[in-house]
Amino acid sequence: MKKLKRSDRTKSQINFWIGGCVAAMYAAYVAIVFSCCKAEQRGAAFWISFAALSVGYLLSVVLCLATRDDEGMCKDYFFHLHLMKHSMIYVALELAAATLFICLGSMIAWQWALGTQVVLLVAYGFLAGSCFVAKLAAEQVEETVLEKTRAIKQFRAEARIVCSLAHDADTRRAYEKVCEKLNFSDPVSDPLLQGVEEEIGEKLKQARRAVEENDLEHADRLANALTALIEERNVKTFIGKKR
Repeated sequence: MKKLKRSDRTKSQINFWIGGCVAAMYAAYVAIVFSCCKAEQRGAAFWISFAALSVGYLLSVVLCLATRDDEGMCKDYFFHLHLMKHSMIYVALELAAATLFICLGSMIAWQWALGTQVVLLVAYGFLAGSCFVAKLAAEQVEETVLEKTRAIKQFRAEARIVCSLAHDADTRRAYEKVCEKLNFSDPVSDPLLQGVEEEIGEKLKQARRAVEENDLEHADRLANALTALIEERNVKTFIGKKR
């Protein structure tokens, strides 16, 4: 069985106590409402508000629990607040509105209670949905960045391997220079760079074979070729950014 880290256990305990407090607060509120409002006072506005409050509590708790460990949950596009904050605001507004209509249900038409609850629920749903949409957009951007930086990361890893395999001091220094040039190169690929990047990848494979076979002369020529190709890539990257 997989053991939880201390931080994970602490987070789980905090979530458990928060959930317990929310449930206790809701139970206490329901008990107070039903003890204060007699049966003859429980009209349509009372039941609409009570049902909306129950649904609101349940919905906000479910959404917060579903995303409590999701570090990628973004802020919405409009107020730049996290889902947890939207849920807290929604519950507070829902509690205030429900209490008003429950206490004054006999004095207020049920249509007002229904309209208010629908507006609150739709607004919360819209903003919560905006948080999820923002998260999906951020994930797509992250995937695009990972895809565009995959080639240079592979080149850097392959160059480090070649450098570690080189036993000759001069050859190792030559590939250390290659590693340094790759480290300082722009990590983002571009369609303009496809040809030169294919050449770099092929030269790195050849360099690894040459170093493993201890063909120092060939390995040194490949190091020079790689240095020139990386510089060519840097120039094309600069030109591409100026377009």
